[in-house]
Amino acid sequence: PPLCYLVRGGQTVGDIDVSYGEARVLRPDEVQAWDYALAAIFSDDLSHRFDPDAMMRANIYPEIWDRNPEDDDTLGYVLTSFEMLKAVVRDASQAKKGLIVYYA
Repeated sequence: PPLCYLVRGGQTVGDIDVSYGEARVLRPDEVQAWDYALAAIFSDDLSHRFDPDAMMRANIYPEIWDRNPEDDDTLGYVLTSFEMLKAVVRDASQAKKGLIVYYA
């Protein structure tokens, strides 16, 4: 914690499977901790650690990592998604709100 909050952590809410498991609730203090941790990670850091071959070997969803970068900017996909995640977490943190995390 808190960097695991995208895939685990928080409290399960309800007993309905929402596609890929149950929804989880993060309290405002957990969101603030997550925001603080994410703020220390920059897109350049991720760019340098991006290893499409390792991601394919590990079967990391959506298993698109072996595509030709000239045809499909998978790194750009990761970086854009990361910045969007940071913005959502930052906005919730600044508003002192919790978050519900689920996969659809």
